[in-house]
Order: sequence, then C-alpha cells, then structure tokens
Amino acid sequence: MATIPGIATGAFLRTNSVGVGDTVAATVGGGTTLAVNIVAAVSTFPTVSGTDGAVIVDLPSVQDYLASQSLTPLPVTEWWLSTAGHRVPPRLPGALPPGSAVTSAAGLAAGLAANPMTAVPQQALLAIAIAAVVLAIAGCCVAIAVGIRQRKAESALLAALGVDPGGAARQLCLERLMLGLPSALAGVALGVVIAELLVPAVTLTVTASTPVPPVIIQFDWAQTLPLALAVAVLPVLVAAVVIARRPDPATELRTAEAA
Repeated sequence: MATIPGIATGAFLRTNSVGVGDTVAATVGGGTTLAVNIVAAVSTFPTVSGTDGAVIVDLPSVQDYLASQSLTPLPVTEWWLSTAGHRVPPRLPGALPPGSAVTSAAGLAAGLAANPMTAVPQQALLAIAIAAVVLAIAGCCVAIAVGIRQRKAESALLAALGVDPGGAARQLCLERLMLGLPSALAGVALGVVIAELLVPAVTLTVTASTPVPPVIIQFDWAQTLPLALAVAVLPVLVAAVVIARRPDPATELRTAEAA
C-alpha cells in the first residue's frame, strides 16, 4: 500500500494518540483504505468542525493512487474560489450545475453579525467602548478643573509677576497634552488586546460553536486614531479655555492669603 503525505488537526492527534511522523489508515470513497503519513499538524482547517478532528490529504495524490489501483476516482463535491471582496460574483450561481449551493465569506460574516448569540455581545462591547471614551474625557476634564483650582494661587502669583497669560496657558496645555497623549495611546493598545481576546470568544455560530475558519479581527484605524486624538486633545482645549478666563490676580492672591 502506497503512503500518501497529509496533515492532521490537533484534535485528531489528541483523539487518536498519534503525532507528526506517524502513519494512520484513512478510508475514502467506497471503503478504500489509504496509508497517510502525517507530515504536519494544524490547529484548525476549513470545513473541519468536529471534535475528533480530521486528516487532510492532497486530492490529486489520492486520485493517482486510486487510478493506479483501477478504482473509481473520488467525486469533487466542493470548490474554493478567491473572489473580489470575498463575495459571490453575480454570474457564478448560473454557471454551476443544478443543485449547487454557493457560500461566501462575506455571507458568513453577515450571518455571524446578525446572529443574536454574536450580535448582543458585540453591541455590549461597543457600548462599553463608548462609555470608556466618555469616562476618559470626563475624567481628564475633572482632573484639569481640580488642578487649576489647586493652582489658583500659583497662577495669580505668576500673573502678578508679569507672566504672559498666553505663556501660562501654553504651559498648562503642554502639561495636559503630555499626560493625555500617552494615555490615549495606552488606551488604543489596551483596546487592541481586549479585542483580540474577547471578539473571538463571543463570536459563535447558530449552534454555539466556534466558527471555522476562525474570526479575522480588523481595526478601523480611520475612526480609531482620530477618536484617540480627540481624547488626548479635548482636555487640552478645555485647559486653554479655563486658563484664559482666570479672574483678577490681585483678588486671587488676597483670597489665597485669607485661606
């Protein structure tokens, strides 16, 4: 019996207590047994969703072996095509044999997004992200207001000494920017990590199983980066407005001395 190279999923290796380099028997077609030498292992493979895993072999190699044994070739029941945008071309269904079913990656993604088991957790994650942005901006603004309140005497003294209000405003804005920009970048990095961990965990099929192929996470940087920049810059603008409206320095100094 000729040996055909193949790959196996991790679940198949664990279920059958075999490893890379071992040879296993596989049954194809009408009961023909093949000897498959496992040359590599993969964690997942498209169309393989069973808990026992599977062995994957090259179809032409199997067909050549069957032909050498004067056996009936295996029928081809599935084709994988690369299309623009992972969508079904309009003319493709009409060119296929009657009874053929067409599935696209875009269609699968839309189905997962509409699935209640997936949509509800994703909406919850979106709500958490929006709440985090609002809390971050509010926290920065409160910190600015508290900082300015605590530094009233210092600001009044600088004004009494003739320090330009614009210079004081620029100093405060630079201080806020040096605090806000690293925080915004850290928030983006943390969001990426959370998305990589949570999105695959909450994305399930209608049977509550992990989709195969696995979920591909894409980040809309065109929206994420401007939002992060807004979180970093908005407190700076608030600081500039507050410092520009500071009251008379003499009054502030008398209030500070009385306190």
